Order: sequence, then structure tokens, then C-alpha cells
Amino acid sequence: MRRIGRAVVVVGAMVVVQAASGQQVIETPPGISVFPFAGAAAGYPGLGGPQIGFIDWGNMFVSSPVQGVLRIDPAGRAFEYVERIGSWVAGLDVDGPLASRPGWTMGWFGGPSMMTLAAWNGEGLPALFRVFPGGSWEEIMPLPATGYSWTGQLLIDRESGGLFPSYGGFMYVGTTEGILRIDAYFGWASMWAPVRLEYFTFDVSDGSTGFGRLMWASSLGGGVFAISPSGQAQPPLAAMGHPAGLAFGRGDPYFGDGLYVCMPEHGRIDVISPDGTVTPFASGLMWPTYPMFVTEGPFARNGRPTLYVLCVDDAWQFTHCPGDVNDDSAVDFADYLEFLRLYDTTDARVDFTGDGQVDFGDYLEFLNFYDAGC
Repeated sequence: MRRIGRAVVVVGAMVVVQAASGQQVIETPPGISVFPFAGAAAGYPGLGGPQIGFIDWGNMFVSSPVQGVLRIDPAGRAFEYVERIGSWVAGLDVDGPLASRPGWTMGWFGGPSMMTLAAWNGEGLPALFRVFPGGSWEEIMPLPATGYSWTGQLLIDRESGGLFPSYGGFMYVGTTEGILRIDAYFGWASMWAPVRLEYFTFDVSDGSTGFGRLMWASSLGGGVFAISPSGQAQPPLAAMGHPAGLAFGRGDPYFGDGLYVCMPEHGRIDVISPDGTVTPFASGLMWPTYPMFVTEGPFARNGRPTLYVLCVDDAWQFTHCPGDVNDDSAVDFADYLEFLRLYDTTDARVDFTGDGQVDFGDYLEFLNFYDAGC
């Protein structure tokens, strides 16, 4: 038994969180450890119903309808970054050196690493805001007011080198009536994809994953589907109830390159394969909303690929921890004993050197993992 923030007990491949409202049990697949990262589960103030976020190397930025934009550091501490603008802060993204249009890195946006928000202004009308480093902001253009509401998503097609030439390097904002395509440099916005959706993301792979390097969306009607460069919705790849945020795995051996989908009403994260197969990944989360992957930098736990998931008042961290041999999200003497048991039987699970043999080299490698902890 161990404690992390609130009373947390780790048993087998699950974490049990004792909160005021009762216990929360989070189950993960073998080889994946889970940790409370930010918000109430980690012993910090709650995040106020986070909708969406992104990781900009040394900072995580999260939009909260209640608190505005929060900055979360790699230790999980949250700070107000942008005050609540108007009545609602929805989508946010950052433009930077990878932007594919000149307007994202010069002129209108004034330089790299400039945050953009979709929010309602003080008059209760939808608008686009530019956020300067440090958190000050200004309204840069109104958005069409057609009776829709935000779904919490804003993305900039910022891939360089023409990976998505048909998506044009524009900004895309999700609404309950569809996706707006915006060129803030020239100051226009129009409905691009009239489909009822929740969230969307781009497949930024090299094309080998089978997802077609397309935009993928979760539907208010319960499906996950692709949207063509012309704004046409494709037939659903999978029917999933009420899916929310989406993110692609980064191709490592433990997360793979599937499409990770948050299922708030079921407290679950599922993974979709290119053929439409749905595989459960984690369960027991409190209203998971949005996933974020990172493979390097301060947010990559111990330098390994890490998945962050925003929930109703928390953020959780999933990663592979090689020293956690018994899958209890801790590295301790119990893992040493389990390693010795598997080592004596030359179990391939402790072939840490990857040479096809279980020998003294694997013992030394385990000691390194043991010293590093999780």
C-alpha cells in the first residue's frame, strides 16, 4: 500500500484512489503504469473541468470553462495563465516554427509559440483570441455566430513540408454544427465540414499506420470517422457510444500507433485500429475528456513515451515503467522478487536487453531500472 496525494492504494495492475465520494479504481494493460499527475487526484486544487490541452515542451496548457487557461508544470502544479475570457474558453493551440503558412510565424501572429484561443468575448459572441507569452491577450477577429456552440477543439494544421497540402495550413475550430476553417491572417472564417462532432485530430504519421494521414473526428452521434480535405465526412470507422478527445499513439512498443479515444460516460479509454477494431486500454477514470501523447522533453516521464489524460478535475499519466515488473505502478522490493522469479525461469518478459536470452546482462539492466524507479 502506498499514498499519492489522496489515499491511493496500488493493487496488481490497477490504482485505487480514495476520494471523498468513494474509491476510484483505474485499470491498465500489462506493462503500463498509471500515476495521478495534476488536480485533485494528485493532491492539488482541481482543474475545473478541463476541455482540451497541449504540451509545449516544458509546459502543459489546459483550457477550463471555469478557470480560463491553466499552465501546468512538469511536477503537476497548475497556475492561472490566461484569465477567463467572457463566458467560456474552449479550444486552444499554439503556432510555432512548424507552421505551414507565413501568417502563423510572422506578421499577424508576430512570432513563434503564440497561443490562439476560441472563446466567447465579453459580449457573449464567439471570437478568436491571440495570447502572448506570459498570458496577456487580445481579440483578433470575430467568428460567425450561427447558433452553434463550441465542442472544445481548435487545431492549426501546422505541419511543414506539405504533409497535409490539401488541408491548407488553416486553423480549424469545432462546433456542434461542424468545423470552421479560419484564415486569421486574412481575417475570414467559413463552415468547412458541416458534420456534428465532438473533437478531431490529424494523423501525422508517415502514412504507414493505415489511417491515411487524414483528419479524424469523434461524432456527437457516436462514431469515429475521417474527414476528407474537401470537408466530407467518411463512413464511421467504429461505433463507440459517445466518444470525446482523440490522439494517435507515437508508434512505441507499448502504446503503438492506434487512435486513442476518450469515452467520458464509460470512464474508459479505447484504442481503434485502422480496420475498426476497438480495444479497451484503461478504465475507471472519472469522465476522461482529452488525451495527449509526448515522447521527449520534461513531460516524457523518465524519458519514455507518456500519455496524459484530462479528466473531470484531474490529469493522469500513463507510461511504461520497465522496473515495475509486477504492474503495480511502483518500483520496490516486490518487483525485485518478481524479477528473480521470472529470471530463474528465463521468462522472456525480463529479457530487458532484447537479445533473445535471459542472462546476467538482463539482471544488470533490471538493477538500472530498479534504481531509476518510475
